[in-house]
Amino acid sequence: MTGLYNLVIIGATGSLGGQCLEIVRRYPEQFRVVGLSAHRNRENLEQLALEFGARQTLLSSSSPEELIELVDERVDHLLLLDHGLGSRELCLKALAMSKRVSIANKELIVCHGQELVYLAKECQSELIPLDSELNALHQCLRGEALSDVSRVIITASGGPFLNRADLGQVTPEQALRHPNWMMGAKTSVDSATLVNKALEVIQVQQLLGIPYDRIEVRLHPESLVHAIVEFCDGSSKMLAYHPDMRIALGYALFYPQRAPGLLSANKQPFDYDRPINLSPLEAGRFPCFDTVMDIAHNKPEQLSRVLENDQVAIQKFLKGDIQFDEIGDFLLKGIL
Repeated sequence: MTGLYNLVIIGATGSLGGQCLEIVRRYPEQFRVVGLSAHRNRENLEQLALEFGARQTLLSSSSPEELIELVDERVDHLLLLDHGLGSRELCLKALAMSKRVSIANKELIVCHGQELVYLAKECQSELIPLDSELNALHQCLRGEALSDVSRVIITASGGPFLNRADLGQVTPEQALRHPNWMMGAKTSVDSATLVNKALEVIQVQQLLGIPYDRIEVRLHPESLVHAIVEFCDGSSKMLAYHPDMRIALGYALFYPQRAPGLLSANKQPFDYDRPINLSPLEAGRFPCFDTVMDIAHNKPEQLSRVLENDQVAIQKFLKGDIQFDEIGDFLLKGIL
């Protein structure tokens, strides 16, 4: 990487946005923030714009026409750290302009992943997934042919309720307290229900074209191994690191090089003597995962409705209007 890379960050005031900007602060000679967007935290957004000298800032309530103006010829890298489909046109514009696009937005990939991949190939753009498991697959597949892949495995921590049976009694505070990861509210609840893992399976299929029967989820409470790729010759690649999204963010920011220094907050060396558990995800153990995957298999055209229902269900749960174990039923509202 040579010279300053101009960045536009969507979702700048969220958990991922904050971690991304931590890296930018450490390497001011390599990155310049030229555009920022946030969901609704205007005050924080204005503070960040002042700190980083961003020339453009917008809230997500802005029109799509305003949002796409954040990307122009001066921009090198668009980071989509938001939720929902509101940034689709912005993403398409950046890819069409052959910009690098790094994307943590699950909903966008689930609903439009094939479109994004096609456009990235046509315009020779770099499309880098930021979700830890998808990013790990991206790293494992560098220099490999997809035709040589026999199976991929992504891991799931199981969230805070891996071994808890009385799910009707859990509180929003407990659901937001993930044992390994620091995440925003929606992603934390999706991790607790394992909706997030179903969306990741769909993302693998969308981005890589690997059929569902060759994508496996393994429960891995330690969150050290993030993905495994098995090849047709019997060999495998595994990517492992302490759970910290700054690893994936740094990979995308410095790609195709590596970050020049340690990015993780965990300064301890990787413990190679630590046991690694990778157990099968049994059907019925996480009903929300089963529900989303059933829709993906049988009614993929309804996935956008499931995503809308999930967003509403999480808001209702966090407000105390529904119980945690009612989220699964809510996912199917309006789906025939």
